Amino acid sequence: ARPIWTDEIGSDPRFSWVTDLRDCVCEVLSEELENGDADILYESLGSFGANGEDTGWTQITLIDNFQQLITQQQKFPQTMKILHDIVTPLRYGPRHTAIARQAPSSGIGEHADMMNWMLTMHLPFFFQGSPNDDVIITVDEQRIHWRVGQPTIIDTTFKHYTQNKSEHPMLMLMVDFWHPDLSPDEINAIKKFFTLTTT
Repeated sequence: ARPIWTDEIGSDPRFSWVTDLRDCVCEVLSEELENGDADILYESLGSFGANGEDTGWTQITLIDNFQQLITQQQKFPQTMKILHDIVTPLRYGPRHTAIARQAPSSGIGEHADMMNWMLTMHLPFFFQGSPNDDVIITVDEQRIHWRVGQPTIIDTTFKHYTQNKSEHPMLMLMVDFWHPDLSPDEINAIKKFFTLTTT
């Protein structure tokens, strides 16, 4: 277990799909920007923490607990095809694959997700601010600057929080996927558990 796995993207063949996904990010961007009613599809994470702060994080969930969501699938057919061909359903973990947006001057408070059976990839694909703007995620006290076209992989079991100190929203593709150190039997067992608890 370790908080950040980004270095493995170029060196570990188990993460070669992330590089392939990065090469398709312009197509995802085009589809999001061309989708006239995309704004109404974004759902808020809502309040967070003891003080009930608004996180500024919203997302269009494309896949939820292994299930493709029909409305979103119809709105983003090209993105769904890219995900199906590159990520493949075998990698989807028991949470979200989504187009996410971190609003300007906002952030998610520090927390841990306690789901060590999966990792999370963030792939920013749209930001109108300067590369020097602080749009970051901090994981286990290690700061990562989100940059367009640069994927990151983190273990959200470790405490983490986000900050967008700029005046612009950042859009990113987010994929929760099975931890690569799980065996096929472990994946099948966890998947069966989640299937039973959500039916």
